[in-house]
Amino acid sequence: MDLKEEKTDMNKVTEKKPESVQPPKKEDESLFTPHHNAKTYTEKKRLTFLGLPWTFTTYHINEEKITVDSGFFKKVENDCYLYKVLDVRYEQTVFQRLAGLGTIHCFGADVTNPELVMKNIRNAQEIKDFIFHESEEERMKRKTINTQNIGMHPGMAQAAQFDSCDR
Repeated sequence: MDLKEEKTDMNKVTEKKPESVQPPKKEDESLFTPHHNAKTYTEKKRLTFLGLPWTFTTYHINEEKITVDSGFFKKVENDCYLYKVLDVRYEQTVFQRLAGLGTIHCFGADVTNPELVMKNIRNAQEIKDFIFHESEEERMKRKTINTQNIGMHPGMAQAAQFDSCDR
């Protein structure tokens, strides 16, 4: 912090006072905000009606992971590393379109939440593209391969019962 010397009438330095520092302007939370040369998105879950952020769920998306903070009385934080995200889907209903919102579904290999849903967020199309691109980049960095584990998906057992190849 820069200090400014204050002089009296007799040209004596009396004390050093800090210059007035303007606080940074608070931007809308839903906009892209860079931190340390890395992209970071912070979105609040919103009500479909007028897109107002009256919920207690916040999504933090950066180049390494997605963090979901939720709850008022009981706070819950859930993380999903982007290299575990296998597929991303974007949805937008008519009412979401009117409010400028969208829903993102992230399908992945996360044990606690195989389908992470970010509902009623702004800039959903841009965030979906970011997640899709960065998940691929993270897999390349970690040199992980993407294999499908057919036996572990909960819906595969029901789908296998109706497989037309067995008949």
